[in-house]
Amino acid sequence: MPYSPAVSAPNHTIQAIFDRKSCRSFNPSHPLSKETIDVLAECAKASPSACNYQNINVFVLNGIDKTTEFGLSVEPYVLEEKPFMRGIAASKDKMGLKSFIFYDAPVAFVMTGNARDESKIRTLSADSGHCSQSIMIGAKSLGYDSICVGCMSGPKASEAALKYLKEHCPDFPWEDKGKQKLLLSVGVGIPKIEKGKPFKKDNIYHIK
Repeated sequence: MPYSPAVSAPNHTIQAIFDRKSCRSFNPSHPLSKETIDVLAECAKASPSACNYQNINVFVLNGIDKTTEFGLSVEPYVLEEKPFMRGIAASKDKMGLKSFIFYDAPVAFVMTGNARDESKIRTLSADSGHCSQSIMIGAKSLGYDSICVGCMSGPKASEAALKYLKEHCPDFPWEDKGKQKLLLSVGVGIPKIEKGKPFKKDNIYHIK
């Protein structure tokens, strides 16, 4: 049964929130324009930041070659640390996927944060969540679907992801920014197969 909001959307922003869904089959032959990528990057920058720490860094993987290369570099470690992903990996060929990390999204936004300062570490998860949601709602408002990726949270997968970023983004001030912690990632693109948004259970409770 598809998701049906209990209220009507009063504007396009609310409608984008209602329409957003997780996509697990992107069409890699439909790239995003530089202008669109820049807009979504600004959506991430405009997100709330706890205590205004602004401790989130966003790395942009532009192009199916880049998202696939990144995905394949971490897949073995994800499967080792997250056994529940093996079912998806086993069906990768059947789904026609190059990599199951971003499901062949043509663009991916990978987030990290400075884990050197103990007082700021606890805000990283929340802030990366804000950034991810901003990117996903922004993408939906522009006609794109998205997938929020958190399966690389294990130590080995995180290390492999950070190694890839260090090798391919030497302009990032790695020494000045301190020890980086891998956070959430978001893949964006046009879906290969259109699916409805799944049913959402009623979990809203009003305080009286």
